[in-house]
Amino acid sequence: MVAINPGLFIDGSWILAEKLPNFPSRNPVNEKVLGLVPETSPQQLEDAVQAAHKALGAWGQLPGVERAQYLLNTAKQFEDHQTEVVELLIAETGSSFSKAMFELDYTVKFLKAASADFRFGNGEVFPSDDGTLSYTTRRPLGVIACISPWNVPLILTVKKVANALIAGNTVVLKPSEDSSLSVMKLVEMFAAADLPPGVLNLTTGHSDVGRALIAHPLTKAVTFTGSTATGKKIAAQAGGLLKRCVLELGGKDALIILEDIDIDFAVNVTAFSGLFHQGQICMSSERILVQSSIVDRFTEKLLKKVQSLKMGDPSDHSVDLGPMMSQRQLDMVKDHVEDAKRLGANVLCGGEHSNGLFYPPTILTGVTRDMKLFKDETFGPLLPIMGFDTIDEAIDIANDSEYGLSGGVLTNDVEKAFYITNRLDTGMVHIGNGPLLDDPTDAAFGGIKSSGMGRENGKYSYEAFTELKWVTVHHKKPGFPF
Repeated sequence: MVAINPGLFIDGSWILAEKLPNFPSRNPVNEKVLGLVPETSPQQLEDAVQAAHKALGAWGQLPGVERAQYLLNTAKQFEDHQTEVVELLIAETGSSFSKAMFELDYTVKFLKAASADFRFGNGEVFPSDDGTLSYTTRRPLGVIACISPWNVPLILTVKKVANALIAGNTVVLKPSEDSSLSVMKLVEMFAAADLPPGVLNLTTGHSDVGRALIAHPLTKAVTFTGSTATGKKIAAQAGGLLKRCVLELGGKDALIILEDIDIDFAVNVTAFSGLFHQGQICMSSERILVQSSIVDRFTEKLLKKVQSLKMGDPSDHSVDLGPMMSQRQLDMVKDHVEDAKRLGANVLCGGEHSNGLFYPPTILTGVTRDMKLFKDETFGPLLPIMGFDTIDEAIDIANDSEYGLSGGVLTNDVEKAFYITNRLDTGMVHIGNGPLLDDPTDAAFGGIKSSGMGRENGKYSYEAFTELKWVTVHHKKPGFPF
Protein backbone atom coordinates (compact mmCIF):
# COMPACT_ATOMS: atom_id res chain seq x y z
CA MET A 1 0.00 0.00 0.00
CA VAL A 2 1.20 3.50 -0.80
CA ALA A 3 2.63 5.47 2.11
CA ILE A 4 0.80 8.63 3.10
CA ASN A 5 1.04 10.89 6.12
CA PRO A 6 -2.52 12.15 6.26
CA GLY A 7 -3.36 15.46 7.81
CA LEU A 8 -4.45 19.03 7.28
CA PHE A 9 -2.55 21.33 4.94
CA ILE A 10 -2.65 24.95 6.09
CA ASP A 11 -0.45 27.83 4.92
CA GLY A 12 2.01 25.48 3.25
CA SER A 13 2.48 23.11 6.21
CA TRP A 14 1.07 19.71 7.16
CA ILE A 15 -0.56 19.01 10.53
CA LEU A 16 -0.57 15.23 10.92
CA ALA A 17 -3.83 13.48 11.72
CA GLU A 18 -2.31 11.42 14.53
CA LYS A 19 -1.83 14.63 16.50
CA LEU A 20 -5.48 15.68 16.07
CA PRO A 21 -8.97 14.31 16.75
CA ASN A 22 -9.56 11.99 13.84
CA PHE A 23 -11.55 9.16 12.30
CA PRO A 24 -10.44 6.25 10.08
CA SER A 25 -10.66 5.91 6.32
CA ARG A 26 -11.33 2.26 5.41
CA ASN A 27 -10.98 0.04 2.37
CA PRO A 28 -14.56 -0.81 1.25
CA VAL A 29 -13.44 -4.32 0.25
CA ASN A 30 -12.27 -5.50 3.66
CA GLU A 31 -12.84 -2.61 6.11
CA LYS A 32 -9.08 -2.33 6.67
CA VAL A 33 -8.02 1.05 8.06
CA LEU A 34 -5.98 2.89 5.43
CA GLY A 35 -5.26 6.04 7.37
CA LEU A 36 -6.61 8.65 9.74
CA VAL A 37 -8.59 11.72 8.73
CA PRO A 38 -8.47 14.81 10.99
CA GLU A 39 -11.60 16.53 12.21
CA THR A 40 -10.82 20.18 11.53
CA SER A 41 -11.33 22.43 14.55
CA PRO A 42 -12.90 25.90 14.32
CA GLN A 43 -9.49 27.48 14.93
CA GLN A 44 -7.83 25.39 12.22
CA LEU A 45 -10.58 26.37 9.78
CA GLU A 46 -10.03 30.00 10.70
CA ASP A 47 -6.29 29.58 10.14
CA ALA A 48 -6.90 28.01 6.72
CA VAL A 49 -9.19 30.80 5.54
CA GLN A 50 -6.89 33.51 6.88
CA ALA A 51 -3.93 31.87 5.13
CA ALA A 52 -5.83 31.83 1.86
CA HIS A 53 -6.86 35.45 2.32
CA LYS A 54 -3.28 36.51 3.09
CA ALA A 55 -1.96 34.74 -0.03
CA LEU A 56 -4.62 36.21 -2.30
CA GLY A 57 -2.90 39.47 -3.24
CA ALA A 58 0.41 38.04 -4.42
CA TRP A 59 -1.17 35.04 -6.15
CA GLY A 60 -3.81 37.10 -7.98
CA GLN A 61 -1.18 39.55 -9.22
CA LEU A 62 1.02 36.87 -10.75
CA PRO A 63 0.94 36.83 -14.55
CA GLY A 64 -1.38 34.11 -15.81
CA VAL A 65 1.47 32.21 -17.43
CA GLU A 66 3.18 31.91 -14.04
CA ARG A 67 0.06 30.56 -12.35
CA ALA A 68 -0.26 28.18 -15.28
CA GLN A 69 3.21 26.80 -14.67
CA TYR A 70 2.22 25.66 -11.18
CA LEU A 71 -0.63 23.63 -12.68
CA LEU A 72 1.72 22.12 -15.26
CA ASN A 73 4.20 21.27 -12.51
CA THR A 74 1.42 19.56 -10.57
CA ALA A 75 0.45 17.55 -13.64
CA LYS A 76 4.07 16.37 -13.85
CA GLN A 77 3.92 15.28 -10.20
CA PHE A 78 0.89 13.12 -10.96
CA GLU A 79 2.69 11.58 -13.92
CA ASP A 80 5.74 10.85 -11.77
CA HIS A 81 3.68 9.27 -8.95
CA GLN A 82 1.19 7.35 -11.05
CA THR A 83 1.48 4.00 -9.26
CA GLU A 84 0.92 5.27 -5.73
CA VAL A 85 -1.97 7.51 -6.77
CA VAL A 86 -3.73 4.65 -8.57
CA GLU A 87 -3.17 2.23 -5.69
CA LEU A 88 -4.70 4.70 -3.24
CA LEU A 89 -7.76 5.28 -5.42
CA ILE A 90 -8.32 1.53 -5.70
CA ALA A 91 -7.93 1.00 -1.96
CA GLU A 92 -10.00 3.94 -0.69
CA THR A 93 -12.79 4.23 -3.25
CA GLY A 94 -13.21 0.67 -4.55
CA SER A 95 -12.18 1.79 -8.03
CA SER A 96 -11.28 -0.81 -10.61
CA PHE A 97 -7.80 -0.47 -12.07
CA SER A 98 -9.26 0.86 -15.32
CA LYS A 99 -11.34 3.48 -13.48
CA ALA A 100 -8.38 4.57 -11.36
CA MET A 101 -6.15 4.87 -14.43
CA PHE A 102 -8.85 6.83 -16.25
CA GLU A 103 -9.18 9.18 -13.29
CA LEU A 104 -5.44 9.76 -13.07
CA ASP A 105 -5.13 10.36 -16.81
CA TYR A 106 -8.08 12.77 -16.83
CA THR A 107 -6.66 14.66 -13.85
CA VAL A 108 -3.39 15.22 -15.70
CA LYS A 109 -5.23 16.32 -18.84
CA PHE A 110 -7.43 18.68 -16.87
CA LEU A 111 -4.48 20.36 -15.16
CA LYS A 112 -2.83 20.89 -18.53
CA ALA A 113 -6.03 22.22 -20.09
CA ALA A 114 -6.82 24.52 -17.15
CA SER A 115 -3.31 25.97 -17.27
CA ALA A 116 -4.28 27.76 -20.49
CA ASP A 117 -7.52 29.21 -19.14
CA PHE A 118 -5.94 32.48 -18.04
CA ARG A 119 -6.62 33.50 -21.64
CA PHE A 120 -10.25 34.02 -20.61
CA GLY A 121 -9.21 36.95 -18.41
CA ASN A 122 -9.79 39.43 -21.19
CA GLY A 123 -12.70 41.87 -21.13
CA GLU A 124 -14.59 43.82 -23.78
CA VAL A 125 -14.35 47.33 -25.17
CA PHE A 126 -17.67 49.12 -25.74
CA PRO A 127 -18.53 51.92 -28.17
CA SER A 128 -19.11 55.35 -26.72
CA ASP A 129 -20.92 58.36 -28.20
CA ASP A 130 -18.42 60.91 -26.84
CA GLY A 131 -15.07 59.16 -27.26
CA THR A 132 -14.91 57.83 -23.68
CA LEU A 133 -12.94 54.63 -23.37
CA SER A 134 -15.37 52.07 -21.92
CA TYR A 135 -14.31 48.53 -21.15
CA THR A 136 -14.63 45.60 -18.77
CA THR A 137 -11.97 43.63 -16.97
CA ARG A 138 -12.02 40.55 -14.76
CA ARG A 139 -10.55 40.16 -11.30
CA PRO A 140 -10.45 37.18 -8.90
CA LEU A 141 -13.37 36.75 -6.53
CA GLY A 142 -11.14 35.93 -3.54
CA VAL A 143 -11.10 32.86 -1.32
CA ILE A 144 -13.09 30.00 -2.86
CA ALA A 145 -14.64 27.22 -0.78
CA CYS A 146 -14.27 23.95 -2.72
CA ILE A 147 -16.28 20.95 -1.47
CA SER A 148 -15.69 17.74 -3.42
CA PRO A 149 -17.39 14.30 -3.44
CA TRP A 150 -16.18 10.77 -2.71
CA ASN A 151 -16.90 8.91 -5.94
CA VAL A 152 -14.36 10.47 -8.34
CA PRO A 153 -12.23 12.42 -5.86
CA LEU A 154 -9.29 13.39 -8.04
CA ILE A 155 -11.21 14.63 -11.09
CA LEU A 156 -13.97 16.38 -9.19
CA THR A 157 -11.50 18.04 -6.83
CA VAL A 158 -8.93 19.13 -9.38
CA LYS A 159 -11.70 20.63 -11.52
CA LYS A 160 -12.61 22.98 -8.71
CA VAL A 161 -9.13 23.74 -7.45
CA ALA A 162 -7.42 24.26 -10.83
CA ASN A 163 -10.25 26.43 -12.18
CA ALA A 164 -10.21 28.63 -9.09
CA LEU A 165 -6.42 28.96 -8.98
CA ILE A 166 -5.85 29.81 -12.64
CA ALA A 167 -8.32 32.69 -12.27
CA GLY A 168 -6.20 34.15 -9.47
CA ASN A 169 -8.21 32.97 -6.48
CA THR A 170 -6.98 31.06 -3.46
CA VAL A 171 -8.71 27.96 -2.14
CA VAL A 172 -9.81 26.26 1.04
CA LEU A 173 -10.70 22.69 0.17
CA LYS A 174 -12.98 20.32 2.04
CA PRO A 175 -13.26 16.78 0.58
CA SER A 176 -15.81 14.13 1.41
CA GLU A 177 -15.02 12.29 4.61
CA ASP A 178 -15.23 9.04 2.59
CA SER A 179 -12.32 9.79 0.23
CA SER A 180 -10.16 12.25 2.14
CA LEU A 181 -6.91 10.31 1.73
CA SER A 182 -7.14 10.46 -2.06
CA VAL A 183 -7.60 14.22 -1.87
CA MET A 184 -4.69 14.49 0.56
CA LYS A 185 -2.58 12.80 -2.11
CA LEU A 186 -3.81 15.39 -4.61
CA VAL A 187 -2.79 18.20 -2.27
CA GLU A 188 0.61 16.51 -1.86
CA MET A 189 1.05 16.80 -5.62
CA PHE A 190 0.30 20.54 -5.53
CA ALA A 191 2.63 21.00 -2.57
CA ALA A 192 5.42 19.12 -4.36
CA ALA A 193 4.99 21.54 -7.27
CA ASP A 194 6.03 24.33 -4.85
CA LEU A 195 2.68 26.10 -4.81
CA PRO A 196 3.14 29.20 -2.62
CA PRO A 197 1.98 28.87 1.01
CA GLY A 198 -1.69 29.66 1.61
CA VAL A 199 -2.77 29.39 -2.03
CA LEU A 200 -4.28 25.93 -1.44
CA ASN A 201 -5.39 24.80 2.02
CA LEU A 202 -6.91 21.46 3.00
CA THR A 203 -9.47 21.01 5.76
CA THR A 204 -11.14 17.66 6.43
CA GLY A 205 -13.98 16.36 8.53
CA HIS A 206 -17.74 16.08 8.41
CA SER A 207 -20.52 18.38 7.21
CA ASP A 208 -20.13 20.93 10.00
CA VAL A 209 -16.71 21.81 8.59
CA GLY A 210 -18.25 22.50 5.20
CA ARG A 211 -21.02 24.64 6.69
CA ALA A 212 -18.49 26.70 8.66
CA LEU A 213 -16.36 27.16 5.55
CA ILE A 214 -19.33 28.49 3.56
CA ALA A 215 -20.37 30.77 6.42
CA HIS A 216 -16.95 32.38 6.87
CA PRO A 217 -17.10 36.04 5.83
CA LEU A 218 -13.85 35.79 3.83
CA THR A 219 -15.02 33.01 1.49
CA LYS A 220 -16.58 34.60 -1.57
CA ALA A 221 -17.99 31.61 -3.46
CA VAL A 222 -18.63 27.91 -3.05
CA THR A 223 -18.26 25.17 -5.63
CA PHE A 224 -19.77 21.80 -4.72
CA THR A 225 -20.34 18.43 -6.34
CA GLY A 226 -22.56 15.94 -4.53
CA SER A 227 -26.12 14.99 -3.77
CA THR A 228 -29.07 17.19 -4.63
CA ALA A 229 -30.27 17.18 -1.02
CA THR A 230 -26.95 18.55 0.23
CA GLY A 231 -26.67 20.93 -2.72
CA LYS A 232 -30.00 22.53 -1.89
CA LYS A 233 -28.84 23.16 1.67
CA ILE A 234 -25.59 24.69 0.43
CA ALA A 235 -27.46 26.88 -2.07
CA ALA A 236 -29.81 28.11 0.67
CA GLN A 237 -26.93 28.90 3.02
CA ALA A 238 -24.80 30.59 0.36
CA GLY A 239 -27.76 32.48 -1.09
CA GLY A 240 -28.58 33.96 2.31
CA LEU A 241 -25.03 35.29 2.40
CA LEU A 242 -25.10 36.50 -1.23
CA LYS A 243 -22.28 34.13 -2.13
CA ARG A 244 -21.91 32.73 -5.60
CA CYS A 245 -22.55 28.99 -6.10
CA VAL A 246 -21.52 26.48 -8.72
CA LEU A 247 -23.38 23.23 -8.00
CA GLU A 248 -23.10 19.94 -9.88
CA LEU A 249 -25.66 17.64 -8.28
CA GLY A 250 -27.43 14.35 -8.86
CA GLY A 251 -28.80 12.82 -12.02
CA LYS A 252 -31.28 10.25 -13.26
CA ASP A 253 -29.86 10.11 -16.73
CA ALA A 254 -31.65 8.42 -19.61
CA LEU A 255 -30.04 6.55 -22.50
CA ILE A 256 -32.43 6.49 -25.49
CA ILE A 257 -31.81 3.67 -27.98
CA LEU A 258 -33.61 3.73 -31.34
CA GLU A 259 -34.29 0.69 -33.50
CA ASP A 260 -31.84 1.61 -36.28
CA ILE A 261 -28.73 1.40 -34.09
CA ASP A 262 -26.27 -1.50 -34.09
CA ILE A 263 -27.40 -3.53 -31.09
CA ASP A 264 -23.94 -4.78 -30.13
CA PHE A 265 -22.70 -1.19 -30.01
CA ALA A 266 -25.72 -0.15 -27.94
CA VAL A 267 -25.01 -2.97 -25.49
CA ASN A 268 -21.42 -1.83 -25.02
CA VAL A 269 -22.49 1.78 -24.47
CA THR A 270 -25.12 0.69 -21.96
CA ALA A 271 -22.85 -1.58 -19.96
CA PHE A 272 -20.13 1.03 -19.68
CA SER A 273 -22.31 4.07 -19.02
CA GLY A 274 -24.46 2.23 -16.50
CA LEU A 275 -21.91 0.11 -14.62
CA PHE A 276 -18.59 1.96 -14.70
CA HIS A 277 -17.45 2.39 -11.08
CA GLN A 278 -20.48 0.35 -10.01
CA GLY A 279 -22.79 3.06 -11.36
CA GLN A 280 -21.56 5.50 -8.72
CA ILE A 281 -21.26 8.47 -11.08
CA CYS A 282 -23.80 11.26 -11.47
CA MET A 283 -23.90 10.87 -15.28
CA SER A 284 -24.44 7.09 -15.19
CA SER A 285 -27.23 5.67 -17.35
CA GLU A 286 -29.92 5.01 -14.76
CA ARG A 287 -32.84 4.61 -17.18
CA ILE A 288 -32.36 2.56 -20.35
CA LEU A 289 -35.09 3.42 -22.88
CA VAL A 290 -35.17 1.00 -25.83
CA GLN A 291 -37.50 1.06 -28.84
CA SER A 292 -39.95 -1.81 -28.56
CA SER A 293 -39.02 -3.42 -31.90
CA ILE A 294 -35.50 -4.27 -30.63
CA VAL A 295 -35.94 -4.40 -26.87
CA ASP A 296 -35.97 -8.22 -26.64
CA ARG A 297 -32.85 -8.69 -28.76
CA PHE A 298 -31.10 -5.86 -26.97
CA THR A 299 -31.97 -7.25 -23.54
CA GLU A 300 -30.76 -10.75 -24.45
CA LYS A 301 -27.38 -9.44 -25.60
CA LEU A 302 -27.05 -7.06 -22.64
CA LEU A 303 -27.65 -9.98 -20.29
CA LYS A 304 -24.76 -11.92 -21.81
CA LYS A 305 -22.51 -8.88 -21.64
CA VAL A 306 -23.27 -8.17 -18.00
CA GLN A 307 -22.85 -11.80 -16.98
CA SER A 308 -19.37 -11.76 -18.50
CA LEU A 309 -18.17 -8.95 -16.23
CA LYS A 310 -15.93 -9.83 -13.29
CA MET A 311 -16.78 -8.52 -9.83
CA GLY A 312 -14.31 -8.66 -6.95
CA ASP A 313 -11.44 -7.00 -5.11
CA PRO A 314 -10.24 -4.26 -7.49
CA SER A 315 -6.64 -4.75 -6.37
CA ASP A 316 -6.89 -7.56 -8.94
CA HIS A 317 -6.48 -5.52 -12.11
CA SER A 318 -8.66 -7.90 -14.14
CA VAL A 319 -11.75 -6.97 -12.07
CA ASP A 320 -14.41 -4.90 -13.82
CA LEU A 321 -16.63 -4.08 -10.83
CA GLY A 322 -15.63 -3.45 -7.24
CA PRO A 323 -17.66 -2.85 -4.07
CA MET A 324 -20.12 -0.11 -3.27
CA MET A 325 -18.40 2.73 -1.46
CA SER A 326 -20.37 2.44 1.77
CA GLN A 327 -23.18 0.65 3.57
CA ARG A 328 -25.31 3.71 2.88
CA GLN A 329 -24.91 3.26 -0.86
CA LEU A 330 -25.48 -0.48 -0.66
CA ASP A 331 -28.69 0.03 1.30
CA MET A 332 -29.95 2.49 -1.32
CA VAL A 333 -29.42 -0.06 -4.11
CA LYS A 334 -31.08 -2.84 -2.14
CA ASP A 335 -34.06 -0.64 -1.35
CA HIS A 336 -34.55 0.35 -4.99
CA VAL A 337 -34.40 -3.26 -6.18
CA GLU A 338 -36.80 -4.53 -3.51
CA ASP A 339 -39.24 -1.71 -4.25
CA ALA A 340 -39.12 -2.49 -7.98
CA LYS A 341 -39.68 -6.21 -7.40
CA ARG A 342 -42.61 -5.47 -5.12
CA LEU A 343 -44.19 -3.32 -7.84
CA GLY A 344 -43.78 -5.98 -10.53
CA ALA A 345 -40.33 -5.57 -12.08
CA ASN A 346 -38.50 -8.64 -13.35
CA VAL A 347 -34.89 -9.23 -12.31
CA LEU A 348 -32.95 -10.89 -15.13
CA CYS A 349 -29.61 -11.06 -13.31
CA GLY A 350 -28.23 -9.92 -9.98
CA GLY A 351 -30.78 -8.49 -7.60
CA GLU A 352 -29.48 -10.29 -4.53
CA HIS A 353 -26.83 -9.19 -2.03
CA SER A 354 -24.66 -11.75 -0.25
CA ASN A 355 -21.12 -10.43 0.17
CA GLY A 356 -19.95 -7.40 2.11
CA LEU A 357 -20.37 -4.18 0.15
CA PHE A 358 -20.47 -5.96 -3.20
CA TYR A 359 -23.72 -5.77 -5.16
CA PRO A 360 -23.92 -7.64 -8.47
CA PRO A 361 -24.80 -5.81 -11.70
CA THR A 362 -28.56 -6.07 -12.05
CA ILE A 363 -30.81 -5.88 -15.11
CA LEU A 364 -34.51 -5.20 -14.55
CA THR A 365 -37.41 -5.19 -17.00
CA GLY A 366 -41.06 -4.33 -16.48
CA VAL A 367 -39.98 -1.02 -14.94
CA THR A 368 -42.71 1.56 -14.37
CA ARG A 369 -42.72 5.24 -13.47
CA ASP A 370 -43.97 4.69 -9.92
CA MET A 371 -40.85 2.78 -8.88
CA LYS A 372 -38.09 4.37 -6.82
CA LEU A 373 -35.45 3.34 -9.34
CA PHE A 374 -37.27 5.36 -11.99
CA LYS A 375 -37.66 8.50 -9.87
CA ASP A 376 -34.75 8.60 -7.42
CA GLU A 377 -31.02 8.58 -8.07
CA THR A 378 -29.75 5.08 -7.32
CA PHE A 379 -25.97 5.49 -7.67
CA GLY A 380 -25.49 1.77 -8.09
CA PRO A 381 -25.03 -1.05 -10.66
CA LEU A 382 -28.63 -1.22 -11.86
CA LEU A 383 -29.78 -1.26 -15.49
CA PRO A 384 -33.57 -0.65 -15.54
CA ILE A 385 -34.92 -1.22 -19.06
CA MET A 386 -38.11 0.41 -20.35
CA GLY A 387 -39.55 -0.03 -23.84
CA PHE A 388 -41.12 2.71 -25.94
CA ASP A 389 -42.92 2.83 -29.28
CA THR A 390 -42.54 6.40 -30.54
CA ILE A 391 -39.81 9.00 -30.21
CA ASP A 392 -42.15 11.40 -28.45
CA GLU A 393 -42.92 8.70 -25.90
CA ALA A 394 -39.20 8.27 -25.22
CA ILE A 395 -38.78 12.01 -24.76
CA ASP A 396 -41.73 12.12 -22.37
CA ILE A 397 -40.28 9.28 -20.27
CA ALA A 398 -36.80 10.83 -20.20
CA ASN A 399 -38.13 14.25 -19.15
CA ASP A 400 -40.32 12.79 -16.40
CA SER A 401 -37.75 13.53 -13.71
CA GLU A 402 -36.79 16.24 -11.27
CA TYR A 403 -33.23 15.84 -12.54
CA GLY A 404 -31.71 17.26 -15.71
CA LEU A 405 -28.02 16.47 -15.85
CA SER A 406 -27.08 14.42 -18.91
CA GLY A 407 -28.53 12.14 -21.57
CA GLY A 408 -27.49 9.84 -24.40
CA VAL A 409 -29.10 9.19 -27.78
CA LEU A 410 -28.16 6.17 -29.94
CA THR A 411 -29.43 6.35 -33.51
CA ASN A 412 -28.03 6.56 -37.03
CA ASP A 413 -30.74 9.03 -38.06
CA VAL A 414 -29.35 12.55 -37.68
CA GLU A 415 -32.77 14.19 -37.96
CA LYS A 416 -34.21 12.04 -35.19
CA ALA A 417 -31.11 12.58 -33.05
CA PHE A 418 -31.45 16.37 -33.15
CA TYR A 419 -35.21 16.18 -32.67
CA ILE A 420 -34.67 14.29 -29.43
CA THR A 421 -31.70 16.39 -28.32
CA ASN A 422 -33.57 19.67 -28.70
CA ARG A 423 -36.41 18.40 -26.51
CA LEU A 424 -34.54 16.76 -23.65
CA ASP A 425 -34.60 18.75 -20.41
CA THR A 426 -30.93 18.25 -19.59
CA GLY A 427 -27.84 20.38 -19.42
CA MET A 428 -25.92 17.93 -21.60
CA VAL A 429 -26.83 15.44 -24.36
CA HIS A 430 -24.49 13.10 -26.22
CA ILE A 431 -25.48 11.72 -29.63
CA GLY A 432 -23.82 8.41 -30.42
CA ASN A 433 -22.72 7.91 -26.82
CA GLY A 434 -24.09 7.46 -23.33
CA PRO A 435 -24.69 10.15 -20.70
CA LEU A 436 -21.40 9.31 -18.98
CA LEU A 437 -19.11 11.80 -20.67
CA ASP A 438 -16.97 14.77 -19.74
CA ASP A 439 -14.19 16.69 -21.45
CA PRO A 440 -11.12 18.18 -19.76
CA THR A 441 -10.96 21.21 -22.02
CA ASP A 442 -13.66 23.81 -22.62
CA ALA A 443 -16.90 21.81 -22.63
CA ALA A 444 -19.81 23.35 -20.69
CA PHE A 445 -20.33 20.72 -17.99
CA GLY A 446 -23.41 20.98 -15.77
CA GLY A 447 -27.11 20.34 -15.36
CA ILE A 448 -30.49 22.00 -14.92
CA LYS A 449 -33.47 21.47 -12.59
CA SER A 450 -32.39 19.51 -9.48
CA SER A 451 -29.09 18.61 -11.11
CA GLY A 452 -27.50 21.92 -10.23
CA MET A 453 -26.66 25.41 -11.38
CA GLY A 454 -23.73 26.91 -13.23
CA ARG A 455 -21.25 25.27 -15.59
CA GLU A 456 -17.72 23.99 -15.14
CA ASN A 457 -14.63 23.88 -17.40
CA GLY A 458 -12.82 26.50 -19.46
CA LYS A 459 -14.35 29.94 -19.78
CA TYR A 460 -17.45 28.91 -17.81
CA SER A 461 -15.42 28.25 -14.67
CA TYR A 462 -13.27 31.32 -15.28
CA GLU A 463 -16.35 33.52 -15.43
CA ALA A 464 -17.81 31.86 -12.31
CA PHE A 465 -14.66 32.52 -10.30
CA THR A 466 -14.05 36.12 -11.38
CA GLU A 467 -15.80 39.43 -10.90
CA LEU A 468 -16.59 41.61 -13.90
CA LYS A 469 -15.65 45.29 -13.52
CA TRP A 470 -16.73 48.13 -15.83
CA VAL A 471 -14.15 50.88 -16.33
CA THR A 472 -14.40 54.21 -18.17
CA VAL A 473 -11.62 56.64 -19.07
CA HIS A 474 -12.84 60.17 -19.90
CA HIS A 475 -10.63 62.16 -22.28
CA LYS A 476 -12.48 65.42 -21.78
CA LYS A 477 -14.29 67.00 -18.89
CA PRO A 478 -17.93 65.89 -18.79
CA GLY A 479 -20.74 68.40 -18.49
CA PHE A 480 -23.20 68.36 -15.59
CA PRO A 481 -26.84 69.52 -15.32
CA PHE A 482 -26.14 71.46 -12.10
